Amino acid sequence: MDPYDELDSAVIHERQNEMDDALAHYRAAEALAGDDSWLLSEVLRRQAYVHHSRSEWERSLALARRAATTAAAAELKDQHAEALIAIAWVHVAREVMMRRSPNSRGSRRSPWISALLDSRCTISAQ
Repeated sequence: MDPYDELDSAVIHERQNEMDDALAHYRAAEALAGDDSWLLSEVLRRQAYVHHSRSEWERSLALARRAATTAAAAELKDQHAEALIAIAWVHVAREVMMRRSPNSRGSRRSPWISALLDSRCTISAQ
């Protein structure tokens, strides 16, 4: 099967909340990606988001980092930025979950997470 067809199938399954099927297709696309760095970084990042949705932080982080490394090595700036965003979201989500945990009283969040969560910045389309 064509790796792009696998990617398309994975996205369809993910949108239908069929995460196990989505992961199977993402992994198939990853295995078939060959030298296609764009495709490889895309399927790694998308797998990271699936694991993120399951609160599987370490797996999500590892995949997002692989996506970032792959994109950076191929000088795919947009893909690299997307992967860095996926990495950041893992850190934010872990921090939020830690803050919600009943055992986290008195814990302190990192300064950069505090700045991100407390930010009043807005982004406007230009």
